Amino acid sequence: MSDRESAVATKGPPLAERIIGAVSAAVILGLMVFLGARALANNGTPPDIVVELRGVTQVGAGWLVEVEATNLGSAAATDLEIEGEMPAPGGSERRSVVLEYVPPRSSRRGGLYFTGDPRTRPLTLRALGYRSP
Repeated sequence: MSDRESAVATKGPPLAERIIGAVSAAVILGLMVFLGARALANNGTPPDIVVELRGVTQVGAGWLVEVEATNLGSAAATDLEIEGEMPAPGGSERRSVVLEYVPPRSSRRGGLYFTGDPRTRPLTLRALGYRSP
């Protein structure tokens, strides 16, 4: 083996390869630290659901009430049931919708269909219950 060949063989990987390797290792380490911190920061608060009216639209012979459920807690909620209740002649009109999954600190939307106009009567919206995933 000549002196030139032995110098090339002992030189190691090219500079660009070493830079890419170092950057990749830093990114992976950063992600591990971030995910670890998120896991430790989860204080275990249950789902905290806030239900808000987002709109009322006349559809066919009835009314569509669009609602948004926001989960302020740090745990997810599945099968979240939302109820809307509105007084009507002869009783009250109740409707419900089930939102399949509401992740922590996020929102999901759904709709309730009423026969009476919710813009002219008091409408109560609330979360009835959920299931833990």
